[in-house]
Amino acid sequence: MKTIDENTFKKDLSSVFCSVIELGEPVTVTTGKGNAVLISESEYRSMVETIALMSNPEFMKGLKKAEKQDRATYAKFDPKKDLR
Repeated sequence: MKTIDENTFKKDLSSVFCSVIELGEPVTVTTGKGNAVLISESEYRSMVETIALMSNPEFMKGLKKAEKQDRATYAKFDPKKDLR
């Protein structure tokens, strides 16, 4: 993650926004009062959706069940037999 100071952020605002939005690169802006992290709207929405899904007990139960099923499938995979 790129880190810049408050003055550089103000001076290069357009460039910083371009980097964050187009390249998906988060930027930490340091100030005398603390730091802030700038992320794109799409990254923010993705994080909010992930938090919402992980906060849903039914979703997590289904995810864990699917993970167990996948592991069972992988455990049965035998490359010597299955890749002929």
